[in-house]
Amino acid sequence: MTVTRDDLVPHYREDLAPKVERVRKVIMDLPSYNIPEISDITKEEYELIRLSVINSIKGEQIAFEEKSRQDFVERVYLTPAKEKGILEYEDQSATSKCDFIGSFLAVGGKPPHHFGLEVKGGEGNSVTLIQRPIDANTFIVWSHLDVMSNTPSQNMRAVLGRVVKQMVNRDEKRQKVEFLVFYDEWYENGVKVFKHGDPLPDVFVFPESIPTKSNPHPKLPDPMRGDHPFLSSLMSIVGSRSLDEETKKHIWYCDIHLEREGTRWMRKMKVFNAYDPKITLTTQEYTRTSCVPEA
Repeated sequence: MTVTRDDLVPHYREDLAPKVERVRKVIMDLPSYNIPEISDITKEEYELIRLSVINSIKGEQIAFEEKSRQDFVERVYLTPAKEKGILEYEDQSATSKCDFIGSFLAVGGKPPHHFGLEVKGGEGNSVTLIQRPIDANTFIVWSHLDVMSNTPSQNMRAVLGRVVKQMVNRDEKRQKVEFLVFYDEWYENGVKVFKHGDPLPDVFVFPESIPTKSNPHPKLPDPMRGDHPFLSSLMSIVGSRSLDEETKKHIWYCDIHLEREGTRWMRKMKVFNAYDPKITLTTQEYTRTSCVPEA
């Protein structure tokens, strides 16, 4: 069977789009539905207060979702991994910019492997407000894209672009990220589906170091060998799978290369799949954008 990009990225369940559009239509034109509780509000008054009400609800939901997203990551991965003796962790979300810190426990004489895990929604610029713990060997950003503004793959590309931008540009925070994970309740409950295979976490793997002018094309790691404690434990805990052929379909490598063009620098990035490296996340093999890297 030939596998294409469309087979490897998540999609929204087919029947949801028209339902979302109907809900949106009702919200936009609520007075016309003759609801007794708002019968005294004219159409003109509703036009004036609608945005304020939507923004108020949005603010309340964001505050609620931030905590529920952290709870989700604990429930599906951190707590089960701790119970299996794979790692120890602390929730620092109330006092630190990094939600969780911890260590993968020593195995075979190896020292503990320290990690930081930051939970983000992905909307807006929230993914640029990240802070890598000083002693972290691995820094993971776990994104919940429970929004329907675009297709899931378009939203993934937008978040990926923000993470890479903040790593490369010298006027950004330049926090090194090893893994970007996409997995949320919509994977779990069937809102996001795949044309083939299981709804496993989608994981993006970054170069071993941040690209700079002096090191414009850093090497990509190969966590699929199974010697990285995060990737193997993630797929084992969340997907009940080893790092097999099915797992590879959910692993994407981000090959980043800086190039000088006249007086400016360009960031060239190829995002390819571990199952079939000929399949890239975008239609064009490479995406290009200007950047301001460190020396």
